[in-house]
Amino acid sequence: MSKKNEIKKTLDTQVDFWNIQLEEVLGTLHDINHITENQTLILSHRHRVIKDIRKIQLNINDIQSSLYLKNKETLDTLKTKSNIAYNSYSEFDIAVKSKLKLIYEVLDLFKAHLEYLNDVKTTLDKMGFAIKNRIDLFNNSAI
Repeated sequence: MSKKNEIKKTLDTQVDFWNIQLEEVLGTLHDINHITENQTLILSHRHRVIKDIRKIQLNINDIQSSLYLKNKETLDTLKTKSNIAYNSYSEFDIAVKSKLKLIYEVLDLFKAHLEYLNDVKTTLDKMGFAIKNRIDLFNNSAI
């Protein structure tokens, strides 16, 4: 299995995990008897998703750093050792990017996953506010 497919499989597993976690909380969100449990669960999940976001962001930063160096190396190699005459910078840029295609694809995978994790965090935040509002309504109606 290629490195890209391994990364994709790992990220897909994490997506499945978060979908299950969100569904579990959503299943009991309406029940007033589980509010404290849900608050704790949401805070715990939010903390974990923030850690996952940080890990993915670090991976993206590492890839971008290495991509910069590899881009420079490829650029230098194409300039000095290539017998191909490029008519424009865009042709040259396409040649460089085609040599680094796999790295760009992995970078795109991580960026898409980062966006997904940010959506999960937003969903957890909204669930937390929903619980807070439910508690406020419950307290106001009890008065």
